[in-house]
Amino acid sequence: MLVGGGIVGFRLTQMFIAPENVSQTPDNLFHQNALRVIEETGRASSLTLGNLDPTATGISFYPGVWHDMTALIMSTFGLSTAVASNLMSIVIGAVFWPLSIVLLLRVFFGRNMLLMVAGGLLSAFFGIFPYVPLFFGVLYPNYLAMALLPALLALIAAALGVSRDLDSPLPARLLLGAIASVGTFLAHPSIGLLAMAASCPLLIFWSVRVTRTSRLRWRVAVPTVVGVSYVAIVCLLWARLRPSAAASGWKPFQTVAQAVGEAVSSAPVGRPFPTALTILTVLGIWFLLRRRDAPAISLVVICALTMWFYVVSASWRPDSVRDAITRVWYNDSFRTGPQIAAVVAPVAAYGLAVILMLLARSVCRATGRLRRPVRQLSATALVIVSAVAVTAWGQDYSVSYGQIIGQGNYRFNDHSPLLNTDEAQVVSRLNKTVAPNSVIANVPGDGSGLIYAMTGQRTVLMTAQATPTGDAKQIYDRLGNVQSDPSVCRAVDATRIRYVAAFGSEVNLMRHDYAGFRGLENNPGVTLVDSAGQARLYRITACDESAS
Repeated sequence: MLVGGGIVGFRLTQMFIAPENVSQTPDNLFHQNALRVIEETGRASSLTLGNLDPTATGISFYPGVWHDMTALIMSTFGLSTAVASNLMSIVIGAVFWPLSIVLLLRVFFGRNMLLMVAGGLLSAFFGIFPYVPLFFGVLYPNYLAMALLPALLALIAAALGVSRDLDSPLPARLLLGAIASVGTFLAHPSIGLLAMAASCPLLIFWSVRVTRTSRLRWRVAVPTVVGVSYVAIVCLLWARLRPSAAASGWKPFQTVAQAVGEAVSSAPVGRPFPTALTILTVLGIWFLLRRRDAPAISLVVICALTMWFYVVSASWRPDSVRDAITRVWYNDSFRTGPQIAAVVAPVAAYGLAVILMLLARSVCRATGRLRRPVRQLSATALVIVSAVAVTAWGQDYSVSYGQIIGQGNYRFNDHSPLLNTDEAQVVSRLNKTVAPNSVIANVPGDGSGLIYAMTGQRTVLMTAQATPTGDAKQIYDRLGNVQSDPSVCRAVDATRIRYVAAFGSEVNLMRHDYAGFRGLENNPGVTLVDSAGQARLYRITACDESAS
């Protein structure tokens, strides 16, 4: 585990380039500002996090486990939102992720040192995870939930008794499974739903075992009732806990055959082919099917089901059937693809462990005439050398590609798409240039959406798609007429909007054009108070008398 986690941790540090670099993606605006809201208010509930407003207390759900954990790191060590986000990402990828894989292998197949070693090593074999969720989006909540998915499946299997060598009492296993399930739903509901669907084969094996071992007729009906109820609950949650159709417009982009090939090879969304990982996956499936026991068959079915979700999102025609199956993930293959790693990792690890075991046995047979310590030493040496060789083989172009492509969204320079160096200079001086208790009008996608996260200075808008309402909209629409239209100054006084941040172009070619912000450099009602490159900060001076 230390080796695999160390490799992942090192690659993530290279991907982030510097501790303070932010993900240059539109979704990061929400995540960074949410961290600041939690730090300022102490309110970390998922029930209110969606408000993204320190003054709001109404119900607005957003999965907040990642934000809660990261905010805890922020407050404990006094870190910025960006540094805390990157540190949390490294902890998840280098610690939680390999531990999660190892736990699944331990619960499904019992105590086996080779399996534990293989599980830790396989955590570093993927070019899709942890790199894609940290490149695209950025999908911090999905990333955490995906990393914990193997552990959740392990706890569910333990609760159902589809496991090996577990000494803990049933009530404790049920309680752990329930807590982990709720926690995963709060980390991200889509992964919680995936875990519920993936638990169906585990539930089937539990039902068969209860039916066969029960001597009472009425108890034979229990598995049927539980099974039907469980499927009904899954279907209900699947329909209710999915995003809107308007937000789920991601289209298929390849044939079914291509999608199947990408799923089996753990190379979705056009990622390079990972040779070692694919071979180990195929071998793992073969070895598991030969076992013919409940944990092995369940793991293969879970793996196939998760791959199928990717195939549906990536290749099925966009209709109501596809929508019913994968709208849980916005019909987005950048979400259904990386989660394949969570179920392929233990399968491939099993394949590697069996190969290492066969090598060790062959050495023991070949050195049968030698003393036992010599045989054991020879077998151990071969296993270590083979594991090192396979690990080196597993660090192929597919993994490097994931790291390098991801690195592109963390570069901080004059041309960074969300926040560039000029804009960062203006932001760094805001606490000196902006009067206390003032609010800044802004267009978040141009980088000004990070002002609140980085400085604590309030802005009107905090997410890339947000639009102004009420009095703020009056300013956005009519600031150009501030000297002749008294209603603008009334809106300024009502909202305390005294500044306008104009940082230029928006991320991802977004364009929000507000009439009031056109030609600010020629507007006599505003005064330039700071600038760097194309980044500008204006003060609304035409309303100074009304404010006094």
